Amino acid sequence: VCSCQRSAQAEGEGLQAMTLEEFTPIYNSYIQTWLEDELATAQEALASATTPKQQATLSTQIETFEFRLSLGDYLRTASPSEVPTDLVWEDGLEQPEFADPKAQRGGVYYRFLGSFPPTVRAFGPSSNSSFRGVIYDNIGVPLVGLHPTTGQPMPGLARRWAVSPDGRTVYYELHPDIEYTDGTALQIEDFHRNVFVRTSDYVKNPYAKQYYREQFAQITLYSDTVLAVTLPETKPLMPVMAGTPPAPEEFYREYGPDYEQRYQWRPAPTTGAYHVREQDIVKGVSIAQTRLADWWGDDKRFYRYRFNPDVVHHTVIREASKQFELFKIGKLDSYEITIPERYYEKSEIEPVFDGYIQKSVFYHQYVQSPRGFFLNLAQPQMQDKDYRLGIHYATNWEKVINVVHRGDYSRLPQFYKGYAGLTNEELAPRRYSIQKAREHFGKAGYTETNSEGYLTNAQGDVLTVELTYTQHPYYTKMLKIIQEEARKAGMKLLLDANEGSVASKIVFEKKHQMAFSGWGASPPFPRYYQFFHSSNAFDSEGNPKPFTNNLNSYANPDMDALCEAAQKARTLEELREISLQAQQHLHDSAIFVPAYGLDFFRLAHWRWVKFPHTEEVQFNPPIVEEALGLHLHWVDQQVKEETLAAKRKGETFPEKVMIYDQYRTKGGAQ
Repeated sequence: VCSCQRSAQAEGEGLQAMTLEEFTPIYNSYIQTWLEDELATAQEALASATTPKQQATLSTQIETFEFRLSLGDYLRTASPSEVPTDLVWEDGLEQPEFADPKAQRGGVYYRFLGSFPPTVRAFGPSSNSSFRGVIYDNIGVPLVGLHPTTGQPMPGLARRWAVSPDGRTVYYELHPDIEYTDGTALQIEDFHRNVFVRTSDYVKNPYAKQYYREQFAQITLYSDTVLAVTLPETKPLMPVMAGTPPAPEEFYREYGPDYEQRYQWRPAPTTGAYHVREQDIVKGVSIAQTRLADWWGDDKRFYRYRFNPDVVHHTVIREASKQFELFKIGKLDSYEITIPERYYEKSEIEPVFDGYIQKSVFYHQYVQSPRGFFLNLAQPQMQDKDYRLGIHYATNWEKVINVVHRGDYSRLPQFYKGYAGLTNEELAPRRYSIQKAREHFGKAGYTETNSEGYLTNAQGDVLTVELTYTQHPYYTKMLKIIQEEARKAGMKLLLDANEGSVASKIVFEKKHQMAFSGWGASPPFPRYYQFFHSSNAFDSEGNPKPFTNNLNSYANPDMDALCEAAQKARTLEELREISLQAQQHLHDSAIFVPAYGLDFFRLAHWRWVKFPHTEEVQFNPPIVEEALGLHLHWVDQQVKEETLAAKRKGETFPEKVMIYDQYRTKGGAQ
C-alpha cells in the first residue's frame, strides 16, 4: 500500500535552500505525515479485504506503520544514557584475516579506462557508472562489512555492534579515530547529513528518496561514537543490512540547488584509503587515486595489508587493441583476459613465454551479473508479451557461447544466479528456436515475410528491434552473431553501438528499445525493488522515469507486491519463498533475455604484481567479483626492477599459468 508518487510530490514541498539543521524537523514531519497517510490507507484497505492473504498482508503493514510512528522522529538525537545497558555486543574479530602480511606498500599501479566517466559525483544524474565503484563503492568503509570468505559480519567504521532484542535496531560503536580522505574527522551528525544530501530536491535521486523513506525507520545519534539504525522490520544479517554511510560536513558545505553542476568534478571524500584530488583529474585523459600516508584503517584487522600502491593511475584508452599493446610493453600492470580470445590467443606472446607476464585463473563464488537484453516496455511494441517472447526465441546465445566464448561460459538461466539458497534453480532460459520465435511473432501480428526474409505485419511494417550497447569489438562480435541468427527467425536487429557514457545516458533516460548490459550484482541478497518496482518505472504523468535502475520500465502490481515483500522479509526462509516467486514472475514476464554467466576470471599481470599467498587465502577469497576488487594486491618494487633489468639483458624466467580452483563449484561455468 505504498503511494510513492504522492510521497515524492510531498517530499518536494518546502525543502529548498536548507541546511541540515533546517532540513531535519521538516523531513521528520514529512516522514510522520507519510506514515500516517500510509497507515490510514492500509486500515481502509483492510476493512474491505476479502481474502485471508490480503488481510494478513495488510495487518503486517499496519503493524509496521504503527511501530514506525511509535518511534518518533526519523532523524533523532538522544542522550548517551539512553543506550540500553543489556545489549550483547559483537566485534567479528573471530573471522579470519584475508590480506597478506607480506604485502608491500608503495609504487604506482597503472590501469586503464575504456571511456572517461561522465561525472565524479557519488550520486545524482550520470553517477551510476562502473567508475563510481572504483572511487567510491570499493573504497569507502561500511559500518559493518561482509566477510569475503565466511559471508559473516566484520567490523568496518564500527568497531563493535549490537542488535536489539526485537531485532529491528542495530547499535554501532565507531572507531574514535576515523577521518575522511580530506583530513577532516568523521562527525556523528554525518549520518544524518547523508540522508539530507541524498534525499533533498537539490539532486535528482529518486531511488535514494524511496530507499531512505521506506527502508529505514529511524537513525538515532547518541554520542560522538555511538548511533543506532532502526529498520521497519528485522532482516537477516541485520548489522550489514542496517548500514548507512556518512556524508562529510566540510565537503557539502556548499551543497545547494546547483549541486549537480557545482560538484560535477569534485570527488567526494570517503572513509577509505584512496582519494581523487581535483588536480589529478585530466578530463578525457586520466584520473589518479592517491593513497593516504596515514590512513586511519592501516592498523585495523581486515583493512591492514590492503590498498597497497601509493597511486592507482587510470588512463583513458578507448581502443581495445591499444589497451593490450600498452599492457604488453609494461605501461599497464595488468590486463583482464577472461574473454577466451584474449586468454587462448592474445596472451600467447613472448613476454608470457619469457615469464615477464604471468596468467592467473581464479574460480570464485560471487553472484553472477545479470547480463543480457533489457526490453524497455515504455516502447509500445515491447508491451506485447508475444513480441517479447519472440525476441527470446530469436536470440541464439548458445551459438555465441560456443563460437565466441569457446564453450568456457554457460548460459545465464535468469536475472538472478549465485545467491545461495535464494536462487530459483528450476528456471531455464528460452533456447533459440526459429519455429517458436516465428510463432510468437505471428501472435504479435507479424505474419508475412518480405523479400529480405524479415517478418512484416498487415501494414507492411518490418519487425525491427534496435539494440543499444557500449561500443567494443568483443560486444560487436557477439552481437553480430545474434543479429545473423535473429534474421533467420524473421527479426531485423539494428545494432546501435555508442561510446560508454553516451550509451549509459540513452539507457538511463529510458530512450532505448532494447539494451545489452551487464548489471552489477552483489551479495548477500538479490535486490528487486530498484530494478522492477513500478515507482521506478513511470512518473505521475505516465512518462518513463529517468535515472532509475528500472531499465525495463516495468510496472506490474504483482511484482510490486513481491518487491515490497522482499524488502520486508524478516528471515532467510521468508526471503527465499518471495525470491522464488519473484524470479518465476520475471521469467514469465519475458522482460529480460539472459545472456551468459561465468564463475571465474582470468588476469594477465606483470610478475611484480603480487597477490595473497597465505594459509587462509590463495590469490583471493571466494566472495570476490574481480581480481583487484578487494585491493589485496601490491607492487613488489624489487621484483619490478629485477624483471625490467632481465628484460633489458634478454634474460628470462619460467612461464607461469596459475589456476586457483579451490572454490570452484560443481556445475558452474567451465
